[in-house]
Amino acid sequence: MQAAKGCESVLEFGPGGSTYALIDAGVKRIVSCEHIDSWREKKAEEFKDYPQVTVTGYQNVAPVATLDISEDFPLAFVDSPTGLPCPWHGRPAREKLPGQEECSRLNTMLCALERAPVCYLHDAPRTFERATLGRLSGMGYKV
Repeated sequence: MQAAKGCESVLEFGPGGSTYALIDAGVKRIVSCEHIDSWREKKAEEFKDYPQVTVTGYQNVAPVATLDISEDFPLAFVDSPTGLPCPWHGRPAREKLPGQEECSRLNTMLCALERAPVCYLHDAPRTFERATLGRLSGMGYKV
C-alpha cells in the first residue's frame, strides 16, 4: 500500500489483507477496527504475532460510527462494514443504517475523517461506495 509508506500510524476499518499491506509498507502502528465480535476475535488471533497491529472494536451506528479511542492518525483506510454480502467470510449483508440506505461505509468514513486528514475508501467503484463519495462531496469533503 504505497500511500502508507512513511506513515507512523494508520487507522483501519476492516482487518484483513489490507492490514498485511500496511505491515509490508512499514507502518509502525496499525489500529484496525472491526464491529462483528466473532470476526474481531478471529482477526485479533490472526495478528497476535504482529506487535504493530491492535485489533479493536467499534460501534456500527449512524450517522457516525463510534470508537473507544480518540487519537488522531495521518491516514485512514476504510474497508468495513462490508458493502456487499460476504458469505465466504460468514458476514451478513450490508446493514442498512438510517439515513445511509444508499451508501456503504459512510458512517465509518465519517468516523475516520474525524481522526485522519486523508482517508481511503476501499472498493470505491462499487455503486454504494460511489454514493458514499457523492454524499461526502456534498458535505464539503474533497473527494
